Amino acid sequence: MEQDKQYKTTRSSKEWFEVVCLVENCSWMVRARGIKSTTAFQFIKVVDQHTCCATNLESNHRQSKKKVPGHFIIEVLVGDYNRVYRVNEIVRDINSKFPINISYQQAWRAKQYALLMLRGTKEDSFTKLPAYLHNLVKRNPGTITQIRTNDDDRFEFVYIALGCSVSSDNFL
Repeated sequence: MEQDKQYKTTRSSKEWFEVVCLVENCSWMVRARGIKSTTAFQFIKVVDQHTCCATNLESNHRQSKKKVPGHFIIEVLVGDYNRVYRVNEIVRDINSKFPINISYQQAWRAKQYALLMLRGTKEDSFTKLPAYLHNLVKRNPGTITQIRTNDDDRFEFVYIALGCSVSSDNFL
């Protein structure tokens, strides 16, 4: 597929798959037929030459989903975890680095995807909390920790008192 071009699926089923260029009257297209008893497709027709102009790009590129710009954002954030990477900055950076324009909404979704890949979900964080507290106590003598959950085993709060701030006189 040619760089910078946009495509749309005109037919998609188990039997047929067809993709054409987004520009009206462009001859580029791929047509495939499903192979019976498999999930594979066989190419029936491929017209690999665009007859449209390269300047026919729309401002919001259809093939720019959250994963592609998301991986760009991951690369930026991996070097600097403390960076606050605002969506407007993401739009500016991606639009200047790549020959596409992405919208604010596309950049926001890409940022959410990148943060999920880097940090995991909130639920993941809570499952790691007991191990974190165990290691905190192990590495900091005198540290006191407690996790409280409700009857449904849902998190309510965590208490941490680092050993250096705990006096044994206060707890006796």
